[in-house]
This record gives sequence, structure tokens and C-alpha cells, in this order.
Amino acid sequence: MTSRRMIIIGAVIAVLLAGSAAEAAALHWPVTAQEIKADPKRPTVEAVFAFKNTSDRPAVIKSVMTSCDCTQPVLAKERYAPGEEGELRLVFTLGARTGRQEKSITVTLLDEITPPTVLHLTVDIPESPVRLSAELVRWPLGSAIEEKSVEVILTDPEHTILEGVQCAEPSFSVRLEPAADPGRRNLVLSPVTTGKPLQGMVRLQARVDGQPRVYLVQAQVQ
Repeated sequence: MTSRRMIIIGAVIAVLLAGSAAEAAALHWPVTAQEIKADPKRPTVEAVFAFKNTSDRPAVIKSVMTSCDCTQPVLAKERYAPGEEGELRLVFTLGARTGRQEKSITVTLLDEITPPTVLHLTVDIPESPVRLSAELVRWPLGSAIEEKSVEVILTDPEHTILEGVQCAEPSFSVRLEPAADPGRRNLVLSPVTTGKPLQGMVRLQARVDGQPRVYLVQAQVQ
């Protein structure tokens, strides 16, 4: 009796699961991985992932999560009718990155039944026209207030202009100084105090072949 009851319960669960699966929305992604070679003289690259709602129910995209802030998703809308096609555009910001960059993008639907789809974007970046000796500058809490430098190296000085540097956090002072080599600069940073935790993002603004570029250095007191 117990064995028969378990079989009946199992069959009921299977039917319920089948019904839930039938009611779930579904987006079909013909391509889930792309590899792009970037032009280091341009600030961004873009990738487009197409999809189609292959179910008989509306599909609502709840969230698109990327593994890095350098990858920004762009959707025309969140809701797609049965049979409707759409596309997810990804804008990848090069910054001072070089080499092979592998990022993942997770797309989750509102129905919470359909498993999330994970997309993969690989960007191959040749040597950047601007390289930084460090992307993080840190002072320990309570340490002496002293200036620290990040070396800015122009790998293509004939086509690169440094336009300025700024930090939105007033607790850090920043400036650019010339170096002995014309293809190099020194980015000099210092906090106004090390008596409390501080964090600021320093933006180095440049123009490469007339195209604006921004390179980031994080300053911290911890």
C-alpha cells in the first residue's frame, strides 16, 4: 500500500511539474557566447545578443546582472509577447584594461520558473594607448599624510592627449606632473586626512585620435 501510494504521489508531482513547465516563459538565445577584438583607440565596444520568446506566454525580463561594472546592459524593454524577438546590447568600457577580458551576464525572468540564462562575452584588447602603473592607491588608517604617485605611460603619445584629472571626493587632492620622458606623466594623489576611512575615484581624462577616453584610479584610506 505504501509503495502504491508513493507511486501515485510521484505521478501527481510529475503532472504538476509538467504543468508548471508548460506555463513557464522561455527565451531562446541562438548565440550565448561572443568574442570581440577591441580597437584600443576607441573607448568602448558593443556586442548584441538576439533572443526570441518561444513560449506561449509573455516573457518579462526581471534582471540582467553583469560580472563587472565595465559591462553595461541595454534593453529596449522588459516584456516580450509570445513569438516576439528582441536583443540585449552590451556596452563594454575598455578603460585601462588590456589583454583577454572574460565577462558573464546573467538574465533572469520574472516568472522565477525558467532557469537564468548565462551569456559569455570575451573582449580581446591590444595594448592600451594609456597605461597606469597602479589602479588602486591606498593609505593605512592613521598613517602619515604623504603624496603617492601613479605613473601614466602613453604608448602612442603622437595620438594621445591628457586633458586633465579630477576626483569627485574633495578629501583627496590630485594633480598631473610632467616626467623626464615626454611619453610619461605622474599622477600625484594625497588625502587631506588619514584619521577616518575615505574612498574616491580619480578620473584621468584623455583624448585618443580625437575620441574621449577616461581612465580610473581608486584612492582609499582604510
